[in-house]
Amino acid sequence: MIAKVIFLNILLLVFSACSTKHTPLSSIDKHIVITNELNILMQELDMVVYDEYKSELERDDMRRRYAITLADNIKELIININQIPKNKLGEKIDIKNQKTFYTYLRELERSAKEIDSIAQNYELEKLDSKINYMKNVCDNCHLKLRKY
Repeated sequence: MIAKVIFLNILLLVFSACSTKHTPLSSIDKHIVITNELNILMQELDMVVYDEYKSELERDDMRRRYAITLADNIKELIININQIPKNKLGEKIDIKNQKTFYTYLRELERSAKEIDSIAQNYELEKLDSKINYMKNVCDNCHLKLRKY
């Protein structure tokens, strides 16, 4: 029995002598260790972070700021238009066309408020359709009343 214990101890000693000596890595050396997977991930990260093109978040932020500025400008223009006396809108514009004009103006104001609300609430997926709708309101008004 004692021979078995001594034999096992010698066997463990021999196996431990065959193992490589492990030196702990410094903090810099730990960072330098690169595997293929890490290398690929780091390249992808470099492309996203250091790419000349804007990230999706930056593009969304630009669209949001554009929408807020657009809505603010429209609201300001509507205030200025409403201060114009009705008889100064155009020499040839009649009462019926004045009503049409103010209907489009109210629709434009409503659209500007919706765009502002969408931008403030970060619902940017709805933004393109609302801006296109607002452009249609402007185009329709111009088609009907631009000749005045």
